[in-house]
Amino acid sequence: AARTGPVFRDGLAGLASDRFGEVRGAGLFIGVDIVQDGQPAPDRAVRLVNLLREERILISATGAQGHILKLRPPLPFSEDNAAQVVETIARLLPRL
Repeated sequence: AARTGPVFRDGLAGLASDRFGEVRGAGLFIGVDIVQDGQPAPDRAVRLVNLLREERILISATGAQGHILKLRPPLPFSEDNAAQVVETIARLLPRL
């Protein structure tokens, strides 16, 4: 978690766009704001959660407005696994 977490966070932070906001977390527990025009976008978060589920990647959305992706992979999660999730999210972001 100490080694893979920062790699995972940095990969996700590299996806920052008009849809993908702040990335924060500790170890492998990471939160990502899903936004539209700088505002929380819970509809986009739900869409991304569902698209990722179709890709066999299970995450959830949380927060008061439901716009924060909550990523909590298992401890045996590797840097290769992190790269797979980041690449999949990057591929799916244009579909939001």
